[in-house]
Amino acid sequence: MTSIVFGALAVIDLPQQHADFIARAMVMTVLVSIVLHGLSVEPIARLHARRAG
Repeated sequence: MTSIVFGALAVIDLPQQHADFIARAMVMTVLVSIVLHGLSVEPIARLHARRAG
């Protein structure tokens, strides 16, 4: 969420050339975060289930 907010603020204030780069970097950061969270949720849940019970 923070990446989106700061990226949007930068895109609004920066010249177009730099804003495009920041927008692409923001999108990639969010997409990579989603993928990594999706890949890690099941192993972490299994580990937690083993420890809890």
